[in-house]
Amino acid sequence: WTGHPFVQSSWYAFGRLAWNHSLSSEEIAEEWLKMTFTNNPDFVEPVKEIMQESREAGVNYRSPLGLTHLYAQGHHYGPAPWTSDLPRPDWTAVYYHK
Repeated sequence: WTGHPFVQSSWYAFGRLAWNHSLSSEEIAEEWLKMTFTNNPDFVEPVKEIMQESREAGVNYRSPLGLTHLYAQGHHYGPAPWTSDLPRPDWTAVYYHK
């Protein structure tokens, strides 16, 4: 229902932090991976590391120029900074990055 399993992890983290604000991102990622995929540490450990690094990758992708609204029409999963054909100009990447 979120379009991609890893997007679900964000909703899971939101709920877990609402329930217990002292959990670490590592604890939440490990719980989610084990419940969603497998308990096998050969899978859990490297994927947890990727998840921990993904936030920084996203920040590095958007932050140097303060980029926002980089996503394609109809979804928010891939970059599309060239998008200019939305119903309102202020919904487009082109509008924000003139």
